[in-house]
Amino acid sequence: MRKKMIAFIIIVFIESLGLAMFSLSYSKSSADSIALSILIPEDLVVTTNNEICFTSKDGSEKTIPIGTKITPDYIFPDSVSFSYGEDIHISGEWGDFIEQETLKELGKNAIEEQTSQREKAIVRGICICIVAGLCWLLLGITVSYSLIKKEKIVLLIVIHAIVILSVSFLFVGSQRYLVL
Repeated sequence: MRKKMIAFIIIVFIESLGLAMFSLSYSKSSADSIALSILIPEDLVVTTNNEICFTSKDGSEKTIPIGTKITPDYIFPDSVSFSYGEDIHISGEWGDFIEQETLKELGKNAIEEQTSQREKAIVRGICICIVAGLCWLLLGITVSYSLIKKEKIVLLIVIHAIVILSVSFLFVGSQRYLVL
């Protein structure tokens, strides 16, 4: 009975490790999917320092003159999206606006916030990883011990095979989607 128990403790340990690796991998992919979001202050108005040419929704070419005040709809890491008259989703590069330093500061703040959120997601994932691994370790050893004591080895092997295959498929599946 002692050799069987040692063998199943090793198997449970490997299962716990696999479950922990899956949860760690999942938290890493979740952290990587946190998007950069540049928040626009309510009172932000940017001023063009170049003419911005665009094709209107009616197909005509239009030009936004230098010095035009614009309220941004969205700010991206290298451009500003805005509406002009009836036209929406017009885009100008940061260099097209006088307030480049303000835009850089907003971008820097957004990167800091994104980094902070990613770090929190990874720490949360590590905590879940540790808790899930330890819980499975305790549960697996308890179940293994009681089934070995009742001499239900076949049932125990089937349970562990199902767990190992499930964790393997979860881990391999999550890795496949991480690559895509």
